[in-house]
Amino acid sequence: MSGWLGGTYEHFDVTGSTNTYLKENTHRLPHGHVVTADLQTAGKGRLGRNWLAPSGSCLALSFLLKDWPEEELSALPLLIGLAVSRAAERYAGIETAVKWSNDVLAGNRKLCGILCESIIADSRCSIVCGLGINMLQTRRELDGLSLVYATSLFLETGKKPDTDVLRQTVLAELEPLLDGFRESGFTPYLPDYKSRCVTLGKQVLLCTQGVKTLEAYAEDVAGTGELICRAGGQVVRVNAGEVSVRGIYGYV
Repeated sequence: MSGWLGGTYEHFDVTGSTNTYLKENTHRLPHGHVVTADLQTAGKGRLGRNWLAPSGSCLALSFLLKDWPEEELSALPLLIGLAVSRAAERYAGIETAVKWSNDVLAGNRKLCGILCESIIADSRCSIVCGLGINMLQTRRELDGLSLVYATSLFLETGKKPDTDVLRQTVLAELEPLLDGFRESGFTPYLPDYKSRCVTLGKQVLLCTQGVKTLEAYAEDVAGTGELICRAGGQVVRVNAGEVSVRGIYGYV
């Protein structure tokens, strides 16, 4: 690692939300600053959903990108998902996949969720990117939280993950991808992303604020990060910031 991502780093035993902490302190924190926490009391997922996990059971990590083009926000969750997918395979020796746009899967169950948020101040854009990797949860714990489509590294490997090593592995995968993304966009990473994407080739439901809006067939992913679907003979381009995707016959 060259060190700009995570060159400065903070860890909290308890915080409201690692993303919120970075948003509230963007003005004083440097580009590439990383925050982790054992417990988030006000964690959030996409579209305002609550996200809470027992203390120490997840790697909750957020990082700050300063002076970053806002138009690149739509593809960032995909890039981060690709990095986490690679990192999990490298760290744990397991096969992973991605679900458009913001989930990493293992054994066809959710291992990691991703949330990216923009902050505009003085006509300059910064982006806070957060990810949560399930590490220690048992099947009983996940089912008890109605997370029947979730898994953890412990469930997939039978071993307790080392949080520090996992964090370092994720950052080591992320940094070169972010460097390349700034230089060339997401297009160079599309072949690897699409080869891992379980959403493609599936019938899906497009949902706005949790309400079904359209049934479609997921055909492709654009270099901008949009999911390209076909519904009733019409091509529909789906932006992750506005619409979520659900499988008709299960999670994906």
